Amino acid sequence: MHMSAFVIILIVTSLMLANFYVGLNYNKLIKEENSKLLIIVFWVFQCFFTFVLILNFLLFFTGRHNGRASIIIEYIAGFTASFSLYSIIMFIIRDIFRQLAKVIPFHNASRLIGNFVYRCGMIAVITASIITVYGFVNAKNYKVIDYNVTLDKKESTIDGLNAVFVSDAHMGCAVGAAELQIIVDKINAVNPDVVFLGGDFFDDGTTEQLKEQASEILKGLTAKYGVYFVLGNHECYLDDDAKQESYFANAGIQVIDDKVVMIDNKFILVGRKDRTNGRVDITKLMQGVETETLPVILLDHEPIYKDMKRVAAEGADLQLSGHTHAGQIFPMYLFDFFETVPWYGKYKTGDLQTLVSSGVGAWAVPIRIGSPSEIMYVHISFEGKNKY
Repeated sequence: MHMSAFVIILIVTSLMLANFYVGLNYNKLIKEENSKLLIIVFWVFQCFFTFVLILNFLLFFTGRHNGRASIIIEYIAGFTASFSLYSIIMFIIRDIFRQLAKVIPFHNASRLIGNFVYRCGMIAVITASIITVYGFVNAKNYKVIDYNVTLDKKESTIDGLNAVFVSDAHMGCAVGAAELQIIVDKINAVNPDVVFLGGDFFDDGTTEQLKEQASEILKGLTAKYGVYFVLGNHECYLDDDAKQESYFANAGIQVIDDKVVMIDNKFILVGRKDRTNGRVDITKLMQGVETETLPVILLDHEPIYKDMKRVAAEGADLQLSGHTHAGQIFPMYLFDFFETVPWYGKYKTGDLQTLVSSGVGAWAVPIRIGSPSEIMYVHISFEGKNKY
């Protein structure tokens, strides 16, 4: 994934300023111990963790993020990023209470707030540490989460479909070969009728060796109507779509980028290539598709509201997407309020229902806070109004 020098400088500067702010606040607490040695040791560690965080970022976005050393760097960077984020949140809360103490006229209330502010430094350390450890554990806690969908006005020789949708493994971060095997075993355990893989299994941090291992492991997926895959934006960033697709094709998985497939005359599957490198227009792609008879399920890695409106207009019934990670780390999912991208869960656009998965992996740092590592298990009913 190639980024401009300006963006890289902006992000590096932001990381340095954020960690400097955290360092200054903890430095004030350490000064109370009157130990110059302790202060020096603290700043050595603070500079080290900040350096590793920036190094991880640079390695990741320059395509050099691979190997065992990179994994160690990634975990240290993950700890630093999470610890700094939640320390900043705690210090902001502390500063709010500090200002309240200045304006509240009642002496006892001001004194209580002052005591809270004094103790807030230790609270920040404990809270940030607990949340960070939880984030590491949660990233590898793969959950099968059930969803129920009813598609109206459709005819099919079957009453429904149990489908698994998995996206955003980002192999090489929280998901390695061993973790992918766990995910495959969990999928097979629910005995799905069909499996959909929604892209971003690979990114800049996925080594060729890991891709080969993934291909072998994914051969173990079993489903009555098969396993299907569409590219995500991170596979497209790797500049060779055909090569990335080959790892899945070699696993016996059907790659359906910009393709329409009739599945055993029971339902129609539409696969969209990720929008990153250009793709077939949705109207052209769905030309001739019998949307009035059989259920139409569409896979598109990135859920975009304006695209969903066009998909709805073309007569698709259900869209399955990933990409957002549901923010991955709280409070990032609050960006859903911008209403340009559906962030997580179930959405409805006209007659189109869309499910957005939080994904099964993590990106850049192996941490998930406030969002699950999700295997989506979708129970789809075809018992619509025209069902005989």
